[in-house]
Amino acid sequence: QRLGDVKFGGNPADIDAVGDRSWRRHGHLTGNLVTVRYFNTSHVNGLLWPTGSDNEYMDDLVPFVSAEAVDETGNLIHPLESNYNFNLDVSPDGLTEWGWQPLPGYHNFNQGDLAVSNKSITWPDVWPDRPDWAGFWNGFFGRGILNAQQETYFVVDDDADEEFEYYPDSTDHSRRGLGLRMSVRGMQWSNVLAEDVIFWIFDVRNVSTTDYEKILFGMFVDSKNGG
Repeated sequence: QRLGDVKFGGNPADIDAVGDRSWRRHGHLTGNLVTVRYFNTSHVNGLLWPTGSDNEYMDDLVPFVSAEAVDETGNLIHPLESNYNFNLDVSPDGLTEWGWQPLPGYHNFNQGDLAVSNKSITWPDVWPDRPDWAGFWNGFFGRGILNAQQETYFVVDDDADEEFEYYPDSTDHSRRGLGLRMSVRGMQWSNVLAEDVIFWIFDVRNVSTTDYEKILFGMFVDSKNGG
């Protein structure tokens, strides 16, 4: 859906925000028998089961999105947006990965953890997409609703991807990538029916002015079966 059809998060002031590498952090979810380390680039790295052990059942999980577009010189291109530890193209100065980067404001910048529902010290003073929820958890089930044992939430976009001479937003020539934004939630329940599961929800939105006729969604998983 284009932004003209659906306002992301209901906050028009958030439209112009773009990913910023300086906001990158990693955290851990330990709300049930599964422990994972994850980054606010949407990269999950290392899954242990059961929690407290060193039994590693998965190495990496990374979502990706690609679309077909035409660049400034008329070439047909297929940018692929992701953020994986290996084989990721970077800017010429070697400082910024060309892929998902975290939008500012979705965790407390002055401490080391990502925002998780059971630690209010990790929350921002104001949620960029829910300013009226300040002081409450930005939950999947509603304002301040702590349904899961642990829930994490952050938002990324692909503005850092400058690989192609392509500008997806006719009203903002500085925006790059495909003009995509993705909110990410991870949720864990300790109930016996879900104690071995982490639920990840990826909500991808097109915030550019370009309509894409062909788009691909996928997930890269390095299962590391047996270690």
